[in-house]
Amino acid sequence: MRASNRAAFGRKNAIVLSALYHLNNKERSAPLKKASPSLVKALCECALNVLVGNVELSKGHKARLRKHAPVLHKLSQPGIRLTRRKTILLQHGGFLPALLGPLIGTVLASVLTR
Repeated sequence: MRASNRAAFGRKNAIVLSALYHLNNKERSAPLKKASPSLVKALCECALNVLVGNVELSKGHKARLRKHAPVLHKLSQPGIRLTRRKTILLQHGGFLPALLGPLIGTVLASVLTR
């Protein structure tokens, strides 16, 4: 994939991820139902980066995410189909603010300022 395509892909998803962070549970379900495959992949990549340790987390963020660790592991497994990942996000989407919170200030901000 060319660099310009990656930048557009990242910027578009970063805007949607930022919006998902600010919505409540009921409002968040509608965009997730219509989520594109690239958005689902972006959310799964966020989960993987948090699990691997590429994103620095405070003790509070770690505590909030710890109870959602099984869901994060399911999302980051390589063999699961996108439709199943989307179903997992819809059924267990309450962890998204805890997942996206640390990313909004650092990673997503750098993508949005490009």
